[in-house]
Amino acid sequence: MLITSAKILSASSSKQLITRLFSLILRIRMISAHLKCVFFLSQFLLALVIAISCVNVAQAEIDNSPAIKTGFLYNFFKFIEWPNPVDSYRLCATSNTGLESFLITLDAKLVNNKPIKVLTNVENQALKNCDLVFIGPSEDAAEINAILRGLPIVTVSDNMDFIEQGGMIELIEIENRLAFELNMDTAKTAGIHISAQMLKLAKNVIATH
Repeated sequence: MLITSAKILSASSSKQLITRLFSLILRIRMISAHLKCVFFLSQFLLALVIAISCVNVAQAEIDNSPAIKTGFLYNFFKFIEWPNPVDSYRLCATSNTGLESFLITLDAKLVNNKPIKVLTNVENQALKNCDLVFIGPSEDAAEINAILRGLPIVTVSDNMDFIEQGGMIELIEIENRLAFELNMDTAKTAGIHISAQMLKLAKNVIATH
C-alpha cells in the first residue's frame, strides 16, 4: 500500500521525491494536456504525491513545504461535510499563499467522487463563492473571517492565532511536524460538520458551545 511504503522513506528523500513528482506533473500537463492517457498518468502521480505527503493526516515531517500543506487541504475534504449538497468542491486561495503551483495540481481531482475546482488569487468578497478557502500570510485574516462568518465555508490558514481570530482550521508546526487546530464554534456557526476522526487528529480544539 502506498501510504505504508511511504513511511519508510526518510524526510529528506520524501521531500526530494515530492518536489520531483510535482515538477513532472506540471510538465506533463503543460506539454501533453490534450492526450487523455497522459492526463491519467499525471493523476496517478498526483495521488502518489498526496500519499507520500500525507502519511499521517494529523502530522507530517515538514520544512513548511507547500506540497505537505497542499496534501492537508486535499485530505480535509474527506473529513468535512457541508450543509448543502454540491456537485463539485471549490478550493480557493487568496494571493501570495506560496501554494499556487501546488494547488493547481488538485484541479479536477476527485474526492468523495466529486471534482475539485481550484481558484487562486481570489479577492475577499469573491471568497463567498468557495467551499474551502486557504488564507495567505499577507492577508488580513480577521477581516476575511468577518466577511465569511456564518457562511458554509471552511477557512484554513497557517497564520498565527488564526482560530482565535474566528478561523476554522489553523495549520501549525509542532517539533518540526505539521499539525492542525480546530475552532468548532466557527464550524457550528457555519453549519459545517467535522467528523469525529478529524477531531481526534486535531492538536487543539476550541469548543465553548
